[in-house]
Amino acid sequence: MSKEVNNTDESKATIMNDKSMLERVKEIFGGDENLAKNLLNIYIKESTKDLSILQEGIQSKDIDKVNKVSHKIKSSFKFLRMNNAVELCLYFEKLTHFEENTLEIKQKISTLIELHQISITDIEGCM
Repeated sequence: MSKEVNNTDESKATIMNDKSMLERVKEIFGGDENLAKNLLNIYIKESTKDLSILQEGIQSKDIDKVNKVSHKIKSSFKFLRMNNAVELCLYFEKLTHFEENTLEIKQKISTLIELHQISITDIEGCM
């Protein structure tokens, strides 16, 4: 199954979900559904908090905060094989200034938030 987000100027961001995120995490941990559910609940809580911090950093134009939190949440997206979200985190992790990139930054954070919401919907749909 493929889920699309139409909110980038470059191309459509897609999360490829041949399996639910729960099934992916269960496979990684030898079929342990309780462990997978616990980890996904932690992902929902922590990534939601981190995205909020990322948004605050963007609004306050705090490059250091944006770089650090995007680096932190990148690993969660990578673990869940959310490659488009990983690419967006890399963009924010390497961001050096805000002045010339305002529209691009707004589009990319909006897309990242949408991808995150898609992941939460997927997770909640199978728990």
